[in-house]
Amino acid sequence: MRRIDCNGNWSVEKEGTGENRAVHLPHDGMIYEKRDKDAAPAGACAYFHEGKYIYRKKIMVPAEWTDRAVILECEGVYQNASVLVNGEELNRWPYGYTNFYTDLTGHLRPGEENEIVIIADNSKAPNSRWYSGSGIYRDVNLMVGARIHIPADGVRITTPTVEPEASVVEICVDVKNLSRDR
Repeated sequence: MRRIDCNGNWSVEKEGTGENRAVHLPHDGMIYEKRDKDAAPAGACAYFHEGKYIYRKKIMVPAEWTDRAVILECEGVYQNASVLVNGEELNRWPYGYTNFYTDLTGHLRPGEENEIVIIADNSKAPNSRWYSGSGIYRDVNLMVGARIHIPADGVRITTPTVEPEASVVEICVDVKNLSRDR
């Protein structure tokens, strides 16, 4: 699959403020908050208030992607992420420190502008023992490939036996066939 950098031309709004800010990812939405000694996270989050940060990006999807697999890779969103495409929620990911993938295949409108929305919900505080920030704090990529492809993290190599004279290497490759899955 071809990986496409998707970090530019986003906007972010803290829920309820109506204020949009143009950003380039990675981004910490919490850093714009005013410090307040009465903030729920207190010193664990540097006295910043919690909240939901709504990130939006419009992308033109080429007509050639009609028969392609398209995966959105989020390397890090803190936390309780939701991914929507053209208003449809496709994924939720509660963990703030792990990457995740969202299959966009069949949900994009090729030949048109599409909207990707990623919500980072850090509103339940306190939720960390240290400053976690809030938002999309690592890269976002689009992966585009054939309908039959090796998915992200689809190759595993292990060495069950390692000896001075000889070793055994096992390779396992997953193959995804979206033609059969749909």
